[in-house]
Amino acid sequence: MPDAAQSFDVIEFTCATCGYILHGIDSARCPECGTLIRRDLHSTRIPWELRSGRGIVRGFFQTIWQIFRLSGRLHAASDQAQVSYRSAQGFRWIVIGLLALPVTLAWVGLQYHTDFLGKAAKSLNFAMVANGPGGDTELGLVWARGFTLTATFPAGSLLFLVLVTGLPSYCFHPRRLAMDEQNRAVALSYYASGTLLLWDIALLLAGLTAWIQWENQWGQGRMHSTQWLLFSAAWLTVGSTAVATVLINWLTVLRFHSTATGCSWRGWLAMLLIVPLIWIFSAAVCFGAMPWLVGVVYSIAITGFN
Repeated sequence: MPDAAQSFDVIEFTCATCGYILHGIDSARCPECGTLIRRDLHSTRIPWELRSGRGIVRGFFQTIWQIFRLSGRLHAASDQAQVSYRSAQGFRWIVIGLLALPVTLAWVGLQYHTDFLGKAAKSLNFAMVANGPGGDTELGLVWARGFTLTATFPAGSLLFLVLVTGLPSYCFHPRRLAMDEQNRAVALSYYASGTLLLWDIALLLAGLTAWIQWENQWGQGRMHSTQWLLFSAAWLTVGSTAVATVLINWLTVLRFHSTATGCSWRGWLAMLLIVPLIWIFSAAVCFGAMPWLVGVVYSIAITGFN
């Protein structure tokens, strides 16, 4: 029986597009998806793509560790190697799930304990009545009506994560690259999403701070100077972690793009500007347009029932 440590180094020769195992295949193309087989490339050593030997949890977190080490180890593991598009997509969706689930639980828990959305909805109804017959058509009021529905923010957060982890990949397949090289570059772009897991740390800190504040009823009256300093430092740490996550993801996407596509300095500069625009666009769609659209549909439905 082979040593267990040696089994971690077993490299499977797989299709770069669909992940089909190509051992014993003599044809020039993958029998599963038809992608041209590049036998000059060795198989990947990215831990996530070796999870069959390492285990899913170990492979996932080893890949996260490589990404956070300035992406250098992940690049070394993927340089001139097969990279499975399917595996990279799976990695991306796990990251999205690990981010979206805590946000949803925190949002529902906050609503359950404080009913802040119900209170906001009552204030909104008063504002609509005060605004007159045409008040329901006002942009801000319609947006607020959509946002105060419990499911709107979790759904918007999920869509936001899908967009910010997926849209950059459209810049990773320039036409000058061969099709298999484009697939490899796109697959690598999905691994950059791993840096966003730092948001879970920010969310944990925010939840802990809010819970302590709630239990001690800070903010209900005048806080002592020590309480004020602790409260400010905690929220400053939360904000700094969230901002640092965005910056790290930005730099990681830039480095992955430069390495995977071999772009010139002009391409690098264009990507430097495109990534923030993707974030702004995604935020506008998910937390601006989407709640407004939900508010419009909700208003029409309520009017129809009445």
